[in-house]
Amino acid sequence: MIFAVLLVSAAVFLFSQQGTMRKLKEENVALSAELRSAEESKAASSAQSVQREAKMAPAEFSELLRLRGEVGQLRKLSNEIQTLKRDTRKRSDEMLNVQPIPTTAALNPVQQEVQRQNATLEQALAMYKAGQVSFSELMRQKKQRFEYLTGVAAADPTILKREELVDRELGLDMTLLQQAQASGATNSPEVKDLENEMRNLQAEKGVNIAPGGGLPPGVAK
Repeated sequence: MIFAVLLVSAAVFLFSQQGTMRKLKEENVALSAELRSAEESKAASSAQSVQREAKMAPAEFSELLRLRGEVGQLRKLSNEIQTLKRDTRKRSDEMLNVQPIPTTAALNPVQQEVQRQNATLEQALAMYKAGQVSFSELMRQKKQRFEYLTGVAAADPTILKREELVDRELGLDMTLLQQAQASGATNSPEVKDLENEMRNLQAEKGVNIAPGGGLPPGVAK
């Protein structure tokens, strides 16, 4: 009994598979016919176009070629415009994700004055290198700036930390002392004041400066 059921099931399955294969073959034949028809239609259209072009007068054929060239140029221009639009949108999206740089107007008065003091000293340094101001005048402006920044660091560490001020000022002092020594100005009152300031800053950082002035041990020239 079971064997008979299996035979019936197998027969039904085979019959179903044959029907599916027959249907697929029919669809394949239909698609092949459609493809041949489309190719024949395209070939006929192309042949007709060639025939029409062959019957054209030289002037008409030249005009046709000119129009085709313009169409090609317009299509190329359209593609370039689309590419440009995509690039523009991409750049705009990238710019929206960039954090704006704080402007002077966004700073409070103390921060603005800190920037002004630093800019003034940078200008004085440039003028000193160009021989437009003396070492004495440069040191006067440097001292004025340092006193102001010292007050800022003491009053509001969120604007300027004392440790950062000391590090920057010590680096500047070392550079100025090197320049003074290179120019032979080693015994002027300004150089002595600079050496004293360096000693005080080094002591604050817990580093001893070399005896008799100059750069502290371990500091690269």
